[in-house]
Amino acid sequence: MKKISILLVLFFGFMINVYAQDSFEKYQVIPVTNLYNCAEMQGLSDLSFDEQMDWVAENWEDNWVIEVTKGIEMPLNLNIKGDFFHLEPVDNYVSIFVDKTFYVRTAGEDDLLLSTDLITWTDIEDFFTGDVDVRYLDHNGKSFVNFLIELNQS
Repeated sequence: MKKISILLVLFFGFMINVYAQDSFEKYQVIPVTNLYNCAEMQGLSDLSFDEQMDWVAENWEDNWVIEVTKGIEMPLNLNIKGDFFHLEPVDNYVSIFVDKTFYVRTAGEDDLLLSTDLITWTDIEDFFTGDVDVRYLDHNGKSFVNFLIELNQS
Protein backbone atom coordinates (compact mmCIF):
# COMPACT_ATOMS: atom_id res chain seq x y z
CA MET A 1 0.00 0.00 0.00
CA LYS A 2 2.92 2.36 0.73
CA LYS A 3 4.26 1.89 -2.81
CA ILE A 4 0.89 2.83 -4.34
CA SER A 5 0.62 5.93 -2.14
CA ILE A 6 4.14 7.04 -3.07
CA LEU A 7 3.44 6.42 -6.77
CA LEU A 8 0.20 8.41 -6.58
CA VAL A 9 1.93 11.33 -4.85
CA LEU A 10 4.72 11.30 -7.44
CA PHE A 11 2.24 11.06 -10.33
CA PHE A 12 0.04 13.92 -9.11
CA GLY A 13 3.08 16.02 -8.27
CA PHE A 14 4.39 15.44 -11.80
CA MET A 15 0.99 16.26 -13.35
CA ILE A 16 0.66 19.48 -11.35
CA ASN A 17 4.19 20.48 -12.40
CA VAL A 18 3.48 19.70 -16.07
CA TYR A 19 0.20 21.67 -15.91
CA ALA A 20 1.91 24.68 -14.31
CA GLN A 21 4.76 24.63 -16.84
CA ASP A 22 2.28 24.37 -19.71
CA SER A 23 0.36 27.39 -18.37
CA PHE A 24 3.52 29.48 -18.16
CA GLU A 25 4.80 28.42 -21.59
CA LYS A 26 1.64 29.29 -23.51
CA TYR A 27 2.09 33.01 -22.80
CA GLN A 28 4.72 35.41 -24.05
CA VAL A 29 5.46 37.41 -20.90
CA ILE A 30 6.62 40.99 -21.52
CA PRO A 31 7.88 42.89 -18.44
CA VAL A 32 6.18 46.28 -18.17
CA THR A 33 9.66 47.83 -17.75
CA ASN A 34 10.59 46.50 -21.21
CA LEU A 35 7.27 47.17 -22.93
CA TYR A 36 8.48 49.70 -25.48
CA ASN A 37 11.88 48.02 -25.99
CA CYS A 38 10.72 44.53 -26.95
CA ALA A 39 10.73 43.54 -30.62
CA GLU A 40 6.93 43.35 -30.84
CA MET A 41 6.47 46.95 -29.69
CA GLN A 42 9.33 48.69 -31.52
CA GLY A 43 8.36 52.25 -32.47
CA LEU A 44 5.15 52.20 -30.44
CA SER A 45 6.40 54.88 -28.04
CA ASP A 46 6.74 57.29 -30.97
CA LEU A 47 3.00 57.15 -31.65
CA SER A 48 0.32 59.33 -30.10
CA PHE A 49 -1.92 57.78 -27.46
CA ASP A 50 -4.76 57.30 -29.98
CA GLU A 51 -2.36 55.72 -32.50
CA GLN A 52 -1.06 53.39 -29.79
CA MET A 53 -4.62 52.32 -28.93
CA ASP A 54 -5.35 51.68 -32.63
CA TRP A 55 -2.16 49.60 -32.89
CA VAL A 56 -3.08 47.57 -29.81
CA ALA A 57 -6.61 46.94 -31.15
CA GLU A 58 -5.23 45.70 -34.47
CA ASN A 59 -2.05 43.86 -33.43
CA TRP A 60 -2.27 42.62 -29.85
CA GLU A 61 -1.82 38.85 -29.64
CA ASP A 62 -3.93 36.83 -27.17
CA ASN A 63 -0.87 35.09 -25.74
CA TRP A 64 0.95 38.35 -24.87
CA VAL A 65 0.99 39.03 -21.14
CA ILE A 66 2.38 42.10 -19.40
CA GLU A 67 4.24 41.35 -16.17
CA VAL A 68 4.06 44.09 -13.53
CA THR A 69 6.90 43.06 -11.23
CA LYS A 70 7.08 43.60 -7.49
CA GLY A 71 9.53 46.34 -6.56
CA ILE A 72 9.36 48.47 -9.69
CA GLU A 73 8.47 52.15 -9.63
CA MET A 74 6.06 53.46 -12.25
CA PRO A 75 5.61 57.23 -12.67
CA LEU A 76 1.96 58.24 -12.62
CA ASN A 77 0.58 60.93 -14.86
CA LEU A 78 -2.94 61.80 -13.73
CA ASN A 79 -5.26 63.75 -16.01
CA ILE A 80 -8.66 65.08 -15.06
CA LYS A 81 -10.71 66.99 -17.58
CA GLY A 82 -14.32 67.85 -18.17
CA ASP A 83 -16.90 70.57 -17.76
CA PHE A 84 -16.29 71.14 -14.06
CA PHE A 85 -12.63 70.32 -13.35
CA HIS A 86 -9.26 69.93 -14.97
CA LEU A 87 -5.89 68.94 -13.64
CA GLU A 88 -2.83 70.75 -14.92
CA PRO A 89 0.49 68.91 -15.03
CA VAL A 90 3.17 69.83 -12.53
CA ASP A 91 6.94 69.56 -12.75
CA ASN A 92 7.23 66.15 -11.15
CA TYR A 93 5.30 62.92 -11.20
CA VAL A 94 3.92 60.87 -8.39
CA SER A 95 5.16 57.28 -8.49
CA ILE A 96 3.31 54.03 -8.01
CA PHE A 97 5.41 51.38 -6.30
CA VAL A 98 4.43 47.80 -7.13
CA ASP A 99 4.21 45.65 -3.99
CA LYS A 100 3.12 42.38 -5.59
CA THR A 101 3.85 40.91 -9.03
CA PHE A 102 0.84 40.44 -11.27
CA TYR A 103 0.13 39.84 -14.94
CA VAL A 104 -2.23 41.59 -17.35
CA ARG A 105 -3.66 40.30 -20.62
CA THR A 106 -6.56 41.09 -22.89
CA ALA A 107 -9.65 39.02 -23.50
CA GLY A 108 -11.72 40.13 -26.41
CA GLU A 109 -11.67 43.71 -27.57
CA ASP A 110 -12.16 45.64 -24.33
CA ASP A 111 -11.65 43.23 -21.42
CA LEU A 112 -8.57 43.07 -19.21
CA LEU A 113 -7.75 39.97 -17.21
CA LEU A 114 -5.35 39.86 -14.27
CA SER A 115 -3.47 37.00 -12.62
CA THR A 116 -0.84 36.44 -9.96
CA ASP A 117 0.17 32.97 -11.24
CA LEU A 118 -0.49 32.91 -15.03
CA ILE A 119 -3.01 30.13 -14.39
CA THR A 120 -6.09 31.75 -12.84
CA TRP A 121 -7.30 34.85 -14.76
CA THR A 122 -9.89 37.25 -13.35
CA ASP A 123 -11.71 40.30 -14.72
CA ILE A 124 -10.24 43.50 -13.38
CA GLU A 125 -13.53 44.27 -11.59
CA ASP A 126 -13.32 40.97 -9.68
CA PHE A 127 -9.54 40.97 -9.15
CA PHE A 128 -9.48 44.04 -6.92
CA THR A 129 -11.55 45.07 -3.97
CA GLY A 130 -11.20 48.40 -2.26
CA ASP A 131 -12.41 51.91 -1.63
CA VAL A 132 -12.22 55.34 -3.18
CA ASP A 133 -12.37 58.37 -0.92
CA VAL A 134 -12.32 62.03 -1.97
CA ARG A 135 -12.06 64.78 0.63
CA TYR A 136 -11.47 68.48 0.72
CA LEU A 137 -8.85 69.09 3.42
CA ASP A 138 -6.96 71.93 5.00
CA HIS A 139 -3.34 71.49 6.04
CA ASN A 140 -1.31 74.36 7.52
CA GLY A 141 -3.72 76.92 6.07
CA LYS A 142 -3.57 75.43 2.56
CA SER A 143 -6.66 73.73 1.14
CA PHE A 144 -6.39 70.72 -1.14
CA VAL A 145 -8.37 67.81 -2.55
CA ASN A 146 -7.25 64.43 -1.24
CA PHE A 147 -7.90 61.30 -3.33
CA LEU A 148 -7.46 57.98 -1.57
CA ILE A 149 -7.69 54.79 -3.58
CA GLU A 150 -7.18 51.52 -1.71
CA LEU A 151 -6.91 48.40 -3.87
CA ASN A 152 -6.49 44.88 -2.53
CA GLN A 153 -6.72 41.50 -4.18
CA SER A 154 -10.17 39.91 -3.90
